[in-house]
Amino acid sequence: MDCSDVVFRNQLRGGPTQGEDCGVVSTAMALDFITCGQVDKDVRQIRSAMGVRTGPTRTVEQEAALRKFALSPERLRTIGERKHRPPKVQRRVLVPFEEAREALEAGKALVISIGYRVVNGRRPGLSGDRGFQGCHSIFAAAIRDEPKGGRSWLIYDPLYNVPGEPRRPVPTGPQWWPEWLMRRAAARMNVLMGHDAQGQEIRGEVGPGRIVFVAVTRPRPRRPDAPDTDDEENDDARAPRGSVDEGPRPATDGDDAAEELVRARAQVSRLRARIADLEAENEAAEERLEELETAMGDVAAVLAAVTEGAGAESET
Repeated sequence: MDCSDVVFRNQLRGGPTQGEDCGVVSTAMALDFITCGQVDKDVRQIRSAMGVRTGPTRTVEQEAALRKFALSPERLRTIGERKHRPPKVQRRVLVPFEEAREALEAGKALVISIGYRVVNGRRPGLSGDRGFQGCHSIFAAAIRDEPKGGRSWLIYDPLYNVPGEPRRPVPTGPQWWPEWLMRRAAARMNVLMGHDAQGQEIRGEVGPGRIVFVAVTRPRPRRPDAPDTDDEENDDARAPRGSVDEGPRPATDGDDAAEELVRARAQVSRLRARIADLEAENEAAEERLEELETAMGDVAAVLAAVTEGAGAESET
């Protein structure tokens, strides 16, 4: 099944909900990816499928729209007739960050929920709106190793300019974001944790090392010996994953040498990813220290004001 590149989309198209359409537009790009460009839906159609006419959207609603348009009985029947495995849509909430990385490595694409103030605070050059500090949805289509270490994710931010159209002073088209930035931005996403005894929402940040996303998988050719059932988890289990501690084994012939090279490269890739994780954890700790120092400064200022006031009263 031929698949073209994802068409980049911008949420600022002048509609009444444009300021809250990041999740809708990210879903539209994910729909473009999963259907190989064969299904094109606008904001109104996607919001209708989500059941949300106005306001921000959640991953559960993004998943619902993708399932309605990409997994319709007609599409699944056509895909089956072509001897392809059907596409997949999977919502993941508060899962380890590594799960998102592995999904990209496996060729999937993701609609990801993030805290945008991290982007403005740490990489303002990658921001689509330097005044925006809230929660945001973006679309991730690929991952790559960087020559100097670490990894980057190809991000389609709905706040960016569309190539060929009049430009705002922000990036145009998809951009490569460092993985450490993705990790930190995902951790600062604000999500609904539950409700209290009075029925009020309890909200909180995703937290370090966690992420919220919706993963989509394109149709794939079915192996001649594959069963009729489609089990994504079983497919993933068939691909062995070695631990970082696995070392190279001696090669006995040319084939073994080639396999050894593949294993060595995989190990290097895993080590680079681990280095990126450690760098992100270090930066997160530094940011937390900065926050604590700021809080301590605020407390000191309050104590000084109280002390000054007490002294003034004692003098009267």
